[in-house]
Amino acid sequence: LIGGAPTSKEFADQIGADAYCKDAFQAIDVLKGISSDT
Repeated sequence: LIGGAPTSKEFADQIGADAYCKDAFQAIDVLKGISSDT
C-alpha cells in the first residue's frame, strides 16, 4: 500500500504496490476491502 501527495498511481504500478491511495481516508476504505477479502 502506497499513497499520499508525493506518489502517484503510475509509481505504485511501477514498483508493484498492492494498492494506491490518494490520501489516508481512502487508505482506510482500501484496507477494509482487503481485510474483508481474506
